[in-house]
Amino acid sequence: MEQDSSDQIYLDSLVQVYTTSTLDLTAEIRKQPSLYVTGIGPRARVYLKVNNLSPTFILNGEIICDYYQVYHYVENQIIKSIDVIQPRQSSKYGFRFPSGVILIKTESPSSAAE
Repeated sequence: MEQDSSDQIYLDSLVQVYTTSTLDLTAEIRKQPSLYVTGIGPRARVYLKVNNLSPTFILNGEIICDYYQVYHYVENQIIKSIDVIQPRQSSKYGFRFPSGVILIKTESPSSAAE
């Protein structure tokens, strides 16, 4: 079966979108085994399984307490990593947060392409 050139262009554009697209923060957080999430998108609630409390978010070194804000800051970024710091471990990092910490590191799509 011969492939039409317009099909190949479409497939190439799909591959490019897939490799350069940003991922939904809520979906990425759901992958963390020590967290559970209720709701979707910016209205989601994130909790540590160990204490059922909402953790503090640190996005690229900046403390942000509200998931809604974190979600919108990350919206057009590429998520490099998400690390969950349990309450007992947070003091090792110089943090004193009784509900734990989620460290999120991102980069902009333009800097990732370089």
